[in-house]
Amino acid sequence: MTDAFKAQPFAARCPSDEVLGLYGVGELPPCHPAAVHISACPMCRRRLRQLEEGLVLWRERILAECAGIAIEQIKLNVHRKLREEQAC
Repeated sequence: MTDAFKAQPFAARCPSDEVLGLYGVGELPPCHPAAVHISACPMCRRRLRQLEEGLVLWRERILAECAGIAIEQIKLNVHRKLREEQAC
């Protein structure tokens, strides 16, 4: 680490959300300077938790939308089958 980097306020050295995301999914080596910083910085840990919570909410929303689409598709298929059976 350079002296200029060490001289910056701790928060000024906080990595971007993209880097936090890499850290959160285990794609940042533990010895990487950003990973060392994140593991020690309360603000980064808080931001990481917020990103993780947002990801959980996003996944739940996507799953709910997919389930809704699947249910609608099932209904359409059932109605189509019923029409086909009534036509015979």
